[in-house]
Amino acid sequence: MIKKYYVDESGNSGNLTRSGKGFEFAQQQIFSLACLGVENADALEAEIARLKIAHHIQAPEFKSSLVRARINLLHRRRIGGLTLFHDEQVQFDDILRSAKQGAEELARMGSVPVMPSADYHFEEQATFVFAHPHASPGIQAADILAGFVMRFARDLLYGERAPTDQAQRAFHRLVALTDAADGRGVCALAV
Repeated sequence: MIKKYYVDESGNSGNLTRSGKGFEFAQQQIFSLACLGVENADALEAEIARLKIAHHIQAPEFKSSLVRARINLLHRRRIGGLTLFHDEQVQFDDILRSAKQGAEELARMGSVPVMPSADYHFEEQATFVFAHPHASPGIQAADILAGFVMRFARDLLYGERAPTDQAQRAFHRLVALTDAADGRGVCALAV
């Protein structure tokens, strides 16, 4: 059973002072949040190293409560032994911790959103850890996934050219993995 999940986002500059009225980070039309469950961290680390060599990537990093609710659904509300890893970002650490506590408080009060691909009724609490992305292949992989989905959506909706055939095939393979019944796969929200 997967017990470690890695979370990262793409499409947000992190400048909270630029937030618009709807907390949409003004001028940033696309935001992507990725969560990747990892069973074999050593195999993932080897694959990330291989990809860095194959694609000549030198940077240490490749460039939250919905995720928790989807994991809660996947694990049938038994998330007490799980760990969610997110890259360390000073401006978001407190916001993410506060969102986690807020979602848990809503569940205790019985006032939770209803979504077919998520379960906000938290019976157990997962551990939330902030880590350096260069030391975590899981966070690097989540960063790749979030960045790809954000760029694909941006190019599709606002780009001067359509996504490449290769990008379209990769995106459709991701969508094919979606199973809303257990919270896996691609979930799109519009604000």
